Amino acid sequence: MKKNQTFLLLIASFTLMFIGLVALGGYFWTQSQKGISLVCFLLSFAAVIGQMASLALFLRERSFQAARLSQYQIQTQKTESKS
Repeated sequence: MKKNQTFLLLIASFTLMFIGLVALGGYFWTQSQKGISLVCFLLSFAAVIGQMASLALFLRERSFQAARLSQYQIQTQKTESKS
């Protein structure tokens, strides 16, 4: 699996984790279990941080790929112009 695919899978996983934890926290809140619901809500914010980190790594990898492609194109143009 490529790095881009891995980062996109992580983004999707953290998104689903966030939705599930918020729903679970809401359920426990209605059942008057404040401690567990607080833990679920805090973990959902940790999932958001993981989501943002995965997005940042995905964008970083895309920019590196674009830079490598640009560098490759410049090098091929230089070799073509020499011959």
